[in-house]
Amino acid sequence: MYKRGEDGNYRYRISAPKTEAGFREIPMLDEVRAVLQRERGKRKSKKKKFVVDGYSDFVFLNNNGQVYTQSFIYDTIQGITTSYNKEEYAKAREEGREPCYLPKISARILRHTFCTRMCEQNINIKVLQDVMGHRNIRTTMETYAKAFRDKKVETVMALNGAVKIS
Repeated sequence: MYKRGEDGNYRYRISAPKTEAGFREIPMLDEVRAVLQRERGKRKSKKKKFVVDGYSDFVFLNNNGQVYTQSFIYDTIQGITTSYNKEEYAKAREEGREPCYLPKISARILRHTFCTRMCEQNINIKVLQDVMGHRNIRTTMETYAKAFRDKKVETVMALNGAVKIS
């Protein structure tokens, strides 16, 4: 995190999670691991090691060898969305249809989308709670209630014709 310190100067800081549940081990998909390793391999070893509050060996570093700020990541995502939407506008106009725009996207929305996809795969709710770092299972249930509701309907509808009622 890049924030203003007590002295008024901005600096990088690592802050603790909001709750104890935030300290957790999260399994990684093989494809994600491969991409992260490939990204780390791109790093030039000549640059000075970047250290924040005793942590180092970050994967994503900017041209100055520092981690990206939250605002840079947000602006980058918005730039990608804006570029896509401009292309979509042109394609839709050319094809004589209504454009299908991407909404505003943030890192938080990407996290929420990942969790929703896990719900759709019938993941155990306690596993989901742990992966998301929710201290209370009610937080998980309430946040992803629609995904669970949609899955419930799909599951019950799959029983159509399978259950014999005489």
